[in-house]
Parts: sequence; C-alpha cells; structure tokens
Amino acid sequence: MPTTAFPRPRRSIHAFALALVLLLAGCDRLAVLADPQAQVEKAYAALERKEYSEAIALFESSLRRRPDATVFALLGDCYWSQWKHGNHDPRLLERANVEYRKGLALDANHCGLNHATGRDLVLLNRPAEALPFLDAAKSRCAQQSLEAQNLSFRIQALVALRRLDEARTEFAGLSERFARHRMTELAGRLLAETTQDAALLAKYPGKTDAVKK
Repeated sequence: MPTTAFPRPRRSIHAFALALVLLLAGCDRLAVLADPQAQVEKAYAALERKEYSEAIALFESSLRRRPDATVFALLGDCYWSQWKHGNHDPRLLERANVEYRKGLALDANHCGLNHATGRDLVLLNRPAEALPFLDAAKSRCAQQSLEAQNLSFRIQALVALRRLDEARTEFAGLSERFARHRMTELAGRLLAETTQDAALLAKYPGKTDAVKK
C-alpha cells in the first residue's frame, strides 16, 4: 500500500470518470477528478500489489494525456514505496522528489506533495532544502492527519541544522497536540539524544537513527 498518504482511485458514478478519494490512514477525505482513463485505476492497483514497473508505466501514460498533481503524487509514491520497503537506494528518493515537484508545479498548495518533498529531502540529508516544503506543509496540513508526521520531519530538519531552540518549540507543540502519536515519540527521542536534556531523556529513553514515517 502506498506510504505517502495520497488518494486511492475508485470509479465515480459517471462511467467515463475516475475519482481519487483520500482513503488511506492519515488522510482527510477529499475527492479530486482525475484522468478519465482506466490507467489510473489499474496503476493504483499495481502499486498496491508492489508491481512498480507496471504502475509507473500506467501512471506515466495517464500523465502524458492529462497532467494532474495527484497522479504525479502517486507516481512519486511508486519510487518512495520501493525505498520504504527495503531498497534504500537514494536514487529512488531523488526520483520520487522529481515527480512530487512536477505535481507542485501544478498545485503549489498541495499538502501531501509539500510534505513528501520535504520529507524525502530530510531523508537525503538536505535539511536546508527540505524546510521550505515542510514549512509550506505545516500551514497547509493543519488539522489534517499528516500534520504530526510533517511536524516530526520538520523537527528533524531543525535538529540537523542545529536550530535547537526552534526544534524545542516545535516539539512542545507537537507533544501537546499529539501526545500519544508514534511520530511524537520518535521526535522526542531524537531531540533528547541531541540536546541531552535530562527531562527528555527520562521521558524518551532509547535510541533512534532518525525520525521516520
């Protein structure tokens, strides 16, 4: 199943259209009219089966007919999912980032695209590049389920840049709003290890290499 929380296509009432509906955990519901061709639905099914080559070919075919921000998001997700599920080749994140940015060129306000672009840049150890996208997602993903994930990656970027006061402030807000969220725990551990703050170390024992989705 895709990991960047982008919409899943399903057939709409109209026989010649598809609707992309946010169904995955961590998303709010939004319906977006997508490419009317069956490639989008077939591509998503292939992505769920982890048949990446087929999914990529079908998404690309759809995009040649009609560029769409959400379909670019799903195409990027093909590369992200391969990285997430074991093939940690950074070139997969780079390629995902290319597709996410194409989507952002069509919809600069897209919550998921801003989050995914910033997230991948953090994972590529490029926190300074990541922050503008994570900042954009912070406002655009407010009150959505991606918010906790985005704030956690933003904390990781701030820690990497040694902007620790900002990271502490961000973490205070994250822990207040999402006290029991897994991403809060991961961010807390990262901040505790970096700052050696006694209170944080007591609350978040253990080690973590990085905040991960």
